[in-house]
Amino acid sequence: MKVYYYKDHVAPLLPAGTVLQVTAWYDNTAGNPRVADPRNWKGWGSRSIDDMFFLLSRIVWLSEDEFSQEVTAREASRRRPALTGQNQP
Repeated sequence: MKVYYYKDHVAPLLPAGTVLQVTAWYDNTAGNPRVADPRNWKGWGSRSIDDMFFLLSRIVWLSEDEFSQEVTAREASRRRPALTGQNQP
């Protein structure tokens, strides 16, 4: 499983109209150590107690102006040189 945690200043900025497609699968066999009891029958999956996929994402909604300001701020921060000992005279 891959989990990504982003600091606010580097979290992906997705413009209005962006579509995210998520594909997931679940291994409910005895080979998966995270399955509580692999003997439990898993049917069609329409019951609320069947194994499910949960996408717990953090979303911050921005207005068009806020989005533009954030894009501008990030571009400006990329143009600034990093402050390291190598950059000093």
